[in-house]
Amino acid sequence: MKNYTEYTGLGAAIASYPSGQPLDGASGTLLNVTSYGDVFSFFWKCVREAGVTPNGLADNENDGYQLFDSVQKAVLGETSWVTVTAFTNGAAASTGPSDGNGVRYRKSNGGKIVEVEGWLTPTSTSGLTAFTLPVGYRPSGYANMLLVANDGALGNVVFSTDGTVKTDLGGVSSVYIRASLTLD
Repeated sequence: MKNYTEYTGLGAAIASYPSGQPLDGASGTLLNVTSYGDVFSFFWKCVREAGVTPNGLADNENDGYQLFDSVQKAVLGETSWVTVTAFTNGAAASTGPSDGNGVRYRKSNGGKIVEVEGWLTPTSTSGLTAFTLPVGYRPSGYANMLLVANDGALGNVVFSTDGTVKTDLGGVSSVYIRASLTLD
C-alpha cells in the first residue's frame, strides 16, 4: 500500500470519498477509482473509526501496519497490550523462562474480554493487592484463579470488580498468570 499521506489533502473530498479522492502522490493525478477507491475509503474509514493516528509512513513491516491496527481496533475491538508498571505491596513484574513481558493486559473479542498475562512476583503478604486494572479493563464479576507452581505449591490470584488483583501464592517467588475475564 502506498504511503497514505501521499493521498491526504491532494484530492477534493466528495460525498463518495469524505477523506478526499485517491490521487497519485507522485503525479497528482486521480487514481483509478474503480481499482483503488474502495480500498482507499475502507482504509481511511478504519483509521478514523479506530482513532489510529497516522504515522505518515508506508504500511509495511518496517514502518507499521496502520491498516491492521485500525481493523484490529475498529472491527475486532482489540487493544494493544499495556504493560503494568504500578505494582503495590512488594509485587513486581518478573521474567520467566519463556518471555520477559512482565505483566500486561488488553481487550479482545470485540472489547468484551480483558486478557491478563505475564510473570508476576507476588505480594509479600497473602491477600494484598499486587496491582490494579484501570477502569474499562475491570472484570464484570469476581474471578479466582487457582495456580500450581513448579514446586507443587498451590496459590491463587483474585481479580475483583474494582480492578484490584490480589495474590495468595504461599511463598512462591514468581508465577505465570494467563486469564481471560469478561467485561461489563
